[in-house]
Amino acid sequence: MVEPASPRYVVIRGPTTAVRLALPALGSVTFGKASGNDWCLDAPGIADEHVVLYLDQGVGLEALDPRTAFLVTNDRGAPAQRPITPGKSIDLADGAWVQIGSLELAVGPIPELSRGRRAWCRTYLEKRIAAAVEAGQGESTAVVRMKSPGAEVEALLGARLRANDLLGELGGGEWALVLFGVTEPEAQAMVTGVARDLGQRGLSTELGLVMAVEVEPKALLELAAERTVRQGPTGGSKRFYRSTHPAMERLQRLIEQVGPSEAHVLIVGETGVGKEVVVQQLHQSSARSARPLLRLNAVDLADHFLDNPRQFFGRAAGSTVLLDEVAGLSPRAQLALGELVEDSSAQAHGVRFLATSNQDLGALAAEGSFRKDLYFRLNRVTLNVPPLRDRTSDVLPLAELFLEGAGKLGSKISLAAKERLENYGWPGNVRELRSAIERAALAAGPGPINLEHLPTELASDELPLPEAHETTATAGSSAAEAPARGSLREEMLALEKRRILEALEKYPTQTEAAKALDIPLRTFLNRLDALGIPRARKKE
Repeated sequence: MVEPASPRYVVIRGPTTAVRLALPALGSVTFGKASGNDWCLDAPGIADEHVVLYLDQGVGLEALDPRTAFLVTNDRGAPAQRPITPGKSIDLADGAWVQIGSLELAVGPIPELSRGRRAWCRTYLEKRIAAAVEAGQGESTAVVRMKSPGAEVEALLGARLRANDLLGELGGGEWALVLFGVTEPEAQAMVTGVARDLGQRGLSTELGLVMAVEVEPKALLELAAERTVRQGPTGGSKRFYRSTHPAMERLQRLIEQVGPSEAHVLIVGETGVGKEVVVQQLHQSSARSARPLLRLNAVDLADHFLDNPRQFFGRAAGSTVLLDEVAGLSPRAQLALGELVEDSSAQAHGVRFLATSNQDLGALAAEGSFRKDLYFRLNRVTLNVPPLRDRTSDVLPLAELFLEGAGKLGSKISLAAKERLENYGWPGNVRELRSAIERAALAAGPGPINLEHLPTELASDELPLPEAHETTATAGSSAAEAPARGSLREEMLALEKRRILEALEKYPTQTEAAKALDIPLRTFLNRLDALGIPRARKKE
């Protein structure tokens, strides 16, 4: 009788794939594109049946497709391929890489912490979720998405999961859990326990939970990812940057006063200014912090959700619900949510609503494009987040924080680059600053960040000013004699509008224009509305 070897895993990686899967100790496993394989690999160059692994004391590999080759290093140190004859079984040493289509495959022993739980692929998880929904078990099936860098994650999850639950590894430190036969509070208790276990070990994680009845099965993992809330290593609370600017200190005091209350809160401010950070602080300082923070994108709120919104909020009782960019709610959604907000205020354990907006809801309500009753119900407390250009003392501390987040702890920013960062107007606010620092960190490599490493709009010799406000002082004239400019806010809005109009003129679609400006499409469309730029009729 053949004694089984130590448990092994197979690593599969490619341009958009990074997965590690547990293998059985004995038997065989087939890989290919067809659904009849043990592992389905949907990638370019993968045949319906591509390779077979035979598992006992060692690992044998049989190539079923001629596009299979060992990856070896030639005499010059460059990677090369050595074809594997189809139909021939060969021994596969631990750590040896094999090319299968556009993917690479290798096997190795499972670390001691990882044993005892099989990690499934995304395709298999989606099939099992779809089967549960078709069987009418969607209300008792929970999907969790999490991301954590710790090697202990797999062992912790394996210890907490029940026999019928599924664990999936999505690559890049991302995991998926499918929990069957649970209520939402039971699922949330597990998520909270995992976050607490990781926090006690000094690890941070991001966790998001959805129930399988909320959207189509294939969209559940994405929805769970959208709902992830960062849990820090100090008992589950994220440590936030604390500004010393007077306006931000006043805002922080208000957050600390309002957070523990049950009041609905409206958070207003420009796009990218940090409204989501205020939302997380309010949630984490409340008595609801052990429950999930549920995010609803107001612009994309689906009609099927509005058909029975009370069902959703009934399950969300005791939680905090974020209505993101609430100005984008349709008239139908405004009517439905207005009643729910009022009902929730009258219930002891109802939902607490936090709403964000980059537009003036009071003005929209006055002109009739936003329901006044919903505005007044959400506007129990309003927190205004000032733009970054009005608090330039925050620019460099935030830049250092983002450098640390980009893995550049201890890296330096040159004096010239610091000066440019402080003098730039930041129309995209904190979000633009974070993007700029992350891009600069990549460009600088291991060295310090210099002026040439900053994005083009910052690294130019002269910072751009809006054409409408540009002035040129003649020789001998003083600054006092120069024509007066508008306020800094007016100049930056004019610059932003000019840049957007130039992009719309240069690129054939709004999607491409947004991409060229490195702005999310939804944010780009919101800025069109805020700046009074007509949207194109939908033909893209």
